[in-house]
Order: sequence, then structure tokens, then C-alpha cells
Amino acid sequence: MAPKDYYTILQLQPGASLDDIKKAYRHLAMRYHPDKNQGNTYASSYFQEVREAYEVLSDPEKREAYHIQRNYWKSSGRAFAERTAVTPSLLLKQAKALHDKVSHMDVFRMDHQGVQRQILQLIPDEVLNQLTPFGDSAAQEDALHFLMEAAKPLPYLFITKLAAQWKKLPGISIAAQERIQRFLKEKQAAHQREKLRTPLLILVAFLLCYLVYRLARTT
Repeated sequence: MAPKDYYTILQLQPGASLDDIKKAYRHLAMRYHPDKNQGNTYASSYFQEVREAYEVLSDPEKREAYHIQRNYWKSSGRAFAERTAVTPSLLLKQAKALHDKVSHMDVFRMDHQGVQRQILQLIPDEVLNQLTPFGDSAAQEDALHFLMEAAKPLPYLFITKLAAQWKKLPGISIAAQERIQRFLKEKQAAHQREKLRTPLLILVAFLLCYLVYRLARTT
């Protein structure tokens, strides 16, 4: 049976200290405790995973045994067990990490399709469906902000598909929907200007050549 990635569940790096593990547990347990999310099956399932991850990682012996199993599983190239659900806070963390990664790329050598694919991988329809019971519109709108920032270097042709997914985020406000639409229109306008740029440059070059020719004829 595939092991769970307890560090991902607690939204931590594998080298996290015991204090970091305790802080992450308290934060997530408070947010997704069943008493605060009555009737929310996703939150309840996620809370159980958080508690399970904490029980293992906070115990030195269990953590060491888990590390052995985790390292063996990773070295074999096999995937960890699937998470129960993606939460708004996890999506926000992933969106910020992607934005930071894209911000360090060379815009002139950037793989536009690759960046588009990475953004879409964070918000497929199944993830959007999982976000609905959690609510937390603030985290979703913050995640949207980072996703839009990551998409800024992309041409218009790569934006339309992204905008369609962004608009499906279940917790965003009308203002956020309008922001997506403005972003799309700005990219479309830039695309139209770029399409006109080449013919204009050719026309200017032709006029300059014609002027040079006329001046040469008059001298």
C-alpha cells in the first residue's frame, strides 16, 4: 500500500523541525476541525489526515520509520497515496510557489506552453470541485492573484484557456471575476497590437526606402 506524503498534508518541507510540525498542526487542525465545519465531509477527511500526519511526524521513532519507508518509496519512482482533497490554503501555497518559480524564468526563453500546463495542473475541474465545500474565498482569491501574476508573461493565445478555469474557482467574488475579464481583454489588446506591428514596420521600412530613393534622384 502506498504511503501518504505526511509533509505535503501538513504543508511542510521534509526537513521541518518539530516546532514547525506543531505549528502547522495547530493551524490546520483549528481551520479544519469538524466542530467548525459541520456537514463538510472534505474538511472532516482532511482533518483526519492532518491528525494522522502529526501523530507520526511528532513522534521521533515513528518519524524515523516513516522516513525509511518514504525514502524507499521515492527511490522506486512510485507515487504517494492520493490526498483526500485539495484545500484553499494548499492551493494558495502551490500558486505562490509556481509564481515564484515563473518570476525567475527568462521571459525570452520561457516555455509558454509549459507554464500554461503547470498552471492548469493546479486547477483541474476535480480540484475545483474539491474546493467548493471549504469556502475560504480569501485564500482562493489570493491563489488567483498569484496564478494571474504567473501568467503575465504568456501571450494571449495561452490565456483564454487559463481564464476559463480561473472563472470556475468556486469562492471568488464578482470583483475577482471582473479582474479576470480585464486581464483577458488587456492580453487580447496586446495581441492585436502585436499583429499590427509587423505590417507597420514593413510599411515604415518601405517609406524610408522610398524617401532615400527620391532624395538620391534629386541629387
